[in-house]
Amino acid sequence: MVALRGLPLSYYQPLTKYIMALNNVFIGSDPLLGSSPGNINSDIESYERQLQETLNQIKSQKQRVINHHIQENRSQSPLWDEMDNIVNDMTDMEIDVLNNDPEYQKAQNTLMGILNREYMRIMRPIVEGVKDGKETLENLMSITKRVKKSASEEANKNIALFNEYTSKYADMPYAEFLKLKNSGNKKKSN
Repeated sequence: MVALRGLPLSYYQPLTKYIMALNNVFIGSDPLLGSSPGNINSDIESYERQLQETLNQIKSQKQRVINHHIQENRSQSPLWDEMDNIVNDMTDMEIDVLNNDPEYQKAQNTLMGILNREYMRIMRPIVEGVKDGKETLENLMSITKRVKKSASEEANKNIALFNEYTSKYADMPYAEFLKLKNSGNKKKSN
């Protein structure tokens, strides 16, 4: 391409860049310096709005933190706290009387059962999630299965023994029948 006066267009391109840069500075549309000087007031207002929004966010976060601390300081179990205060104010003799009261013992045992149930509900997945907890549970399961099997075999053996007694040896006392079975001698049927 050839521009005016016979010079190639590539000759004018570097000059065009400099002219555009100078034009941007004096006219005010330089992206680094911001908008034109006539818009400075609106820029300041915009910055003030942003600053106010940021301050409002900081105040809101501060209030949330304060509210969180207030809630943490508030007891989550006021009945427990009141009961602890009452018991802490008691003498040793009063505590002994309380601990020996059957109604108190029954309520205390019920409460301990509830605590144990809820503790187990919370702790089961945690214990199973750690290596030694899982290993111990697997060992306990193996023992449980083995004991259940042997208990079941023992129960079946006792049932078979009782069935034999009722069908063949009902005329003698059961204790004598057991002695007979343990000695290895069997009474012959008629």
